[in-house]
Amino acid sequence: MALQEYVSSTYGDRIAELYDSWYRDEPDTAGTVEALTRLAGPGPVLELGIGTGRIAIPLVERGIEVHGIELSEPMVERLREKPLGRDIPVAMGDFGDVAVEGRYSLVFCVFSTFFCLPDQESQLRSTWPASSAASRCASARRRPTTWSWWPPGWTRRRRRW
Repeated sequence: MALQEYVSSTYGDRIAELYDSWYRDEPDTAGTVEALTRLAGPGPVLELGIGTGRIAIPLVERGIEVHGIELSEPMVERLREKPLGRDIPVAMGDFGDVAVEGRYSLVFCVFSTFFCLPDQESQLRSTWPASSAASRCASARRRPTTWSWWPPGWTRRRRRW
């Protein structure tokens, strides 16, 4: 695929079928769920880029009401295949553009998904409306030390760019 053909939904559309098997044993999942559980207050939480529910479903298991925004229909189809994913409200669209209604105790984005937006303006545009409807906002990204497939020393080289 040429880069010119890449759009915001390309990642989710192409990886949806494999996503759960690839990230089933993601080392940061449990810690992320624990941290988000502590941050969530009373009322629903909103996940930007909810995907197949890797984070949302464990939160639902803990009694937290989760809503989501997702651009990729194949990712949401995978979410809906899971018993606890069937009833999670999901607004379809790019979370950089989808307007949210209501108030959330927490708005969050994990797994470097926030950086899928093409530029800083889009990132600010995505968080501004959501943050005005939330008590708290959080963004979690993977720690490079947990990416075992990165070559040794890659993070040191990356910092010099």
